[in-house]
Amino acid sequence: FAHAPAYMSFMLGVRFLADHFRGDTYFKVSDRGDNLNRAKEQFALSERLAQVASDLHEWLQEKP
Repeated sequence: FAHAPAYMSFMLGVRFLADHFRGDTYFKVSDRGDNLNRAKEQFALSERLAQVASDLHEWLQEKP
């Protein structure tokens, strides 16, 4: 379960990126490139979450 947040963030980044390439038809945007920026942010978040996955795993093990 500790890797789930990183995985979900990565998958959302893929969806934003795919929508950007398809012309922003699913996630509506006000400016061209907004979904590309969203994808970059999600990939950065995914990387940060992956870096702390072991800490999250330990924290989850401590909970009853």
